[in-house]
Amino acid sequence: MKNKVVVKKANDEIKFYLKNDKGEFWLFTQPFSKGVYEWFKDGRSENEILRFDKWKKNKRLGDTVQRIPREIKYVTKYVIPYEIAA
Repeated sequence: MKNKVVVKKANDEIKFYLKNDKGEFWLFTQPFSKGVYEWFKDGRSENEILRFDKWKKNKRLGDTVQRIPREIKYVTKYVIPYEIAA
């Protein structure tokens, strides 16, 4: 399974997770925004996120999309190897 970003809504927050063949790993949490939640609610592949080009339509969504590659890099480099070794 390739990397996929999924979200879970909890209270007034959106929790972002990286899902792949090794499991599901928390990326970050941010305040709820309907536009961001709607775009991610069915999950998005890493490639879809990297190709995102609608920056001007929703600034919060654009800021979130820019943050995700950095978070994925951190999780795949530091969190996943530690979780597998444990």
